[in-house]
Amino acid sequence: MTTRERWIVYPLVFMSLGIALRDKVIPPSVRAVDLVAPKVRCNLLEVANVRCLGKMECGVLAIAGPKGKERIRMGVASNRAGRLELCGEDGKTVVVLGADGEGKSGIVETLTSEGFPLVQLRATEGGGTVWTIDREKRTALILGHYPKDSGLFVEIPGRRIPLTMPVRRNGKSPNVQPPKGQTPPQPATPKKKALPALPALPGSS
Repeated sequence: MTTRERWIVYPLVFMSLGIALRDKVIPPSVRAVDLVAPKVRCNLLEVANVRCLGKMECGVLAIAGPKGKERIRMGVASNRAGRLELCGEDGKTVVVLGADGEGKSGIVETLTSEGFPLVQLRATEGGGTVWTIDREKRTALILGHYPKDSGLFVEIPGRRIPLTMPVRRNGKSPNVQPPKGQTPPQPATPKKKALPALPALPGSS
């Protein structure tokens, strides 16, 4: 065999051996009992269980159920406060845990499958409040505590009207009864304006 023939045949022989033994030496899926690496970058990571010993940083963390529909979403809202969304069977948000527009007071909100907020638990400087909202999001019945008084109120955009005699913080209730023979003033009809909604997560509908 000439030198030129060796340069042709030997590389082909070694290449054939390498192809034949490749799946014997390196299996198609590498399984490691323990892998330690300072950083791992990939497009898709599939695991059976996740255990986090430190903190996890991500934009929005979503947990999906059957058929890939999201069941839980958590992340940072536009007001820079944390937000947790619980989804129903169809993947639509039905419960929200977050903060108000300023990101300072907590709110728990329940929604219909169409996304209408109906009940809210809010924290105020005076205490806790329970809000029940109509489907047009223009009127709310409020039961709870504010910095100056406590009671049952109806809130329309721009006004909060007491439905019962409010209890003042000093223990006295104001005299809200009109003089005899006079009709109490009726609140003006407000302009139709929706109540403010909770800040949403980036990229959520």
